[in-house]
Amino acid sequence: MSGLVSRVLLRERLPDFRYGEVEALLREVASDVRDTRKGRHWDFDAASQPDATASHTFSLTIVTTTERWYDYEDDLLERELDYDDVPEAIEIHAACSDDFDYSICLRLSKEFTDLFSGIDLGITR
Repeated sequence: MSGLVSRVLLRERLPDFRYGEVEALLREVASDVRDTRKGRHWDFDAASQPDATASHTFSLTIVTTTERWYDYEDDLLERELDYDDVPEAIEIHAACSDDFDYSICLRLSKEFTDLFSGIDLGITR
């Protein structure tokens, strides 16, 4: 998926019972939230205006950093962290890279960082 990617490192594995908190945050910004992959992946749509006929598509996945080492190695080295320090990450993908998609990614990454005491890696295009 091209567009934007926002990533938040998690200091511990996210237990299954906290997946409801992830979905609740998504429902605050999304008109439609669909979960898959045993609760570790969500697709959601958000409209830039309440009466908009078209919506923007996003996805959120909780990934294991060791399985995606190639995406996280530089960030961990830069922060002097080991994979054991941040075993998982939340990745938010936006299909486009317009201002609306950026604002949704920014809001969610900040809220997940606060909620789970994570490390916000920012947004990449």
